[in-house]
Amino acid sequence: MSASPHYFRHNDALAPTVPVSRLQPFFPLLVVMLLLVLLYYAKGYLGDAVRFPVSRVEIGGKLAFVDRPQLMSIVKRHTRLGFFGLSIGDVREEVIALPWVKEAFVRRVLPDRMHIDIVEREAAMQWNDTGLIDDQGEVFYPPQLALDHPQLPRWQSEFSALPHLRGGLDRAQDLQQAFSTYQRTLQGQVPGVIGLYEDVRQSRTLLLRGNVLVRLGYERVKERLERFKHLFPQYLTAESASGLQFDMRYTNGFTVARVEPLGNLMKGYN
Repeated sequence: MSASPHYFRHNDALAPTVPVSRLQPFFPLLVVMLLLVLLYYAKGYLGDAVRFPVSRVEIGGKLAFVDRPQLMSIVKRHTRLGFFGLSIGDVREEVIALPWVKEAFVRRVLPDRMHIDIVEREAAMQWNDTGLIDDQGEVFYPPQLALDHPQLPRWQSEFSALPHLRGGLDRAQDLQQAFSTYQRTLQGQVPGVIGLYEDVRQSRTLLLRGNVLVRLGYERVKERLERFKHLFPQYLTAESASGLQFDMRYTNGFTVARVEPLGNLMKGYN
């Protein structure tokens, strides 16, 4: 006898199946997971400093005082990470933290370069013994004026022509404003104002060209300044006033004396 054939009907189940509609909610998750895996491997590939090195660094800007060895130390530390591995933001943050740097712009240039444009500060005033004030009124402390700098006398001479402010650490802005006011008030009437010193009691002394000192004290300063402005041309010239000290801290007049060494006069000032 021959075996009878067996026919499957169209509705006979061959194997258990999962409807496609049940998998659809997981498709976005699977796509995200796939993208994350691809990104992970792409980051590792692009971050390979050997495969994608920084072959050239360009520094732009007129740099007279920026510490170049310190700048290049920052550059080398970051370029070791490769063209795609380094962080432009981190490079800029470190460069702009250098004392002489006012602004910095950092960018990658395909295929293997990094370009840094630097805007250097312009020194406008001296501040105490180790600081400067830039043209925007910001106090900064350049390495050239550090007390242990091997060429300190040279750099002190470099900035000696700038007006000099001296006072408490939190008094820089007030003293800048006062200096500008005193300059305008006395302009054309007395030797040029080149220094303003304020002691711990906020008592003020002006330094004029020719080593002329004007003691104003800490009260009725405007009144005393006006009195000096009107009295000075009546009795003295810039040449005859050289080396004199005018003490305006009197109600109706002033006293005049020879200036002692300027270094001694700075005692009591910050």
